[in-house]
Amino acid sequence: MQVEGPSSGEEVDDEHDEARFALTSEAGLNDALAFPFVYLAIYLATKGDPGEWLLGWLAWDLVGKTVIGAVVGYLLGRLIGAAVYRVRVGEHRLVGFAEPAAAVATLLLAYGVGELLGGWGFLAVFCAALGVRASERDDEKHEHFHEFVQYTEHLLTLLVLLVIGASFISDAVGRLEWTHVAVAAGVLLVIRPLTAWISLLGDRKLRRDEQVVVSVFGVRGVGSLFYLCYAMGYFPKEDPWSLWPAVSLVIIASLVLHGASASQVMRSLDRRRSRAGS
Repeated sequence: MQVEGPSSGEEVDDEHDEARFALTSEAGLNDALAFPFVYLAIYLATKGDPGEWLLGWLAWDLVGKTVIGAVVGYLLGRLIGAAVYRVRVGEHRLVGFAEPAAAVATLLLAYGVGELLGGWGFLAVFCAALGVRASERDDEKHEHFHEFVQYTEHLLTLLVLLVIGASFISDAVGRLEWTHVAVAAGVLLVIRPLTAWISLLGDRKLRRDEQVVVSVFGVRGVGSLFYLCYAMGYFPKEDPWSLWPAVSLVIIASLVLHGASASQVMRSLDRRRSRAGS
């Protein structure tokens, strides 16, 4: 084997679709950064006076573990990217043999090493993806990596959603209360759009209509199930499980509302972008 310099392959045709990129990045970063605030909620419910633990949460859970996860993940991503894009086996680069394996290995390795060193594993995975992308930014093989990960994600998401839908009909519907409906409506119609819109103030890459789309779409919230199940380990089963109807309602309502309109809205954005560019 030998190591070659930066790739001289064809550049990826990037249409600079800022709205789709913002939604994808926001979804990954949301899940990656949620864990410190899950712990904040757990501490508020179990540890009593915040004066006794708040400083420790700020220093370690919010800052320390976040920095460790981000640095470890990004460095691993750069190392893996350098290996698969520059190492050659005979006449071919290693990336030609290891596309699916490298994608899965990067995810698992980043999560495992990030957690082992005390950081947030989800954040390490997100930053590892950034590191791989940055290692050979213009290489056309990134598209193949993306396609494999996307297909795998869609398959796993479909399985999860089938389970959620079946459980929602068989269990959650019968236990829904007006408070659950109010929480779901607040998340979908107020909290998510408002906080996302505030975070985009001053963004010069997104047009006003793109900012609205990014603010409204992208809830779904499948990751919330993981955090709910994680929190159940700190409470009697019936306490956090009472949140299940509200969480599942947010997911189902988001799938219906956003799933039914997302394609049409994105196509409308594409048409506006085309007219603006012509």
